Amino acid sequence: FERTVMRLEKLTEMDRLLRLNNMLALLVRAERIPPEARRHLLTLYDFGTTDEFKFIIINRVGQSIEDLLYHFGVPFNARTVHHIAAESLRAIREVHAVGFLLRNVRPADFHIGLSPFGEKNLYIGSYNRVFNQTSISNGKPKKPREHVCYPYAPLYASRARLREEEMSVRDDYESW
Repeated sequence: FERTVMRLEKLTEMDRLLRLNNMLALLVRAERIPPEARRHLLTLYDFGTTDEFKFIIINRVGQSIEDLLYHFGVPFNARTVHHIAAESLRAIREVHAVGFLLRNVRPADFHIGLSPFGEKNLYIGSYNRVFNQTSISNGKPKKPREHVCYPYAPLYASRARLREEEMSVRDDYESW
């Protein structure tokens, strides 16, 4: 547990608790697939509830891509950009493989960290807006909603999100 972090939310803060529950659902489902097929997802070590809080313990990751851009003050070179693009697309694909959408893909969501094998790796470190695409009861895709309001910044928004339509896998790629 030397490279772990605990995230906790008060049981009274329903919006934040829902986000934590969605993140937990994604990570629990990701644990069912082999480690080599989920290289870009955080590792869930433990989770639970106290009288006041719900918590999860996950692996710690480093700075986000956005933070690194501001930290160095110069753009990445072409090789680095290509590497980040390829790895981030693989990461998004892993989230989709476990039945979730990110819905808010942006540079601040991708973090550099050490993999279990000791090499640097790109992780999706923020799951604040993940959405389970499948029904819990039968595992089939959920029916699209008629009107959806997305309360987050439009800078990385897909066309469907700007039109307040239900988002799909395509929208994660389009917004990135």
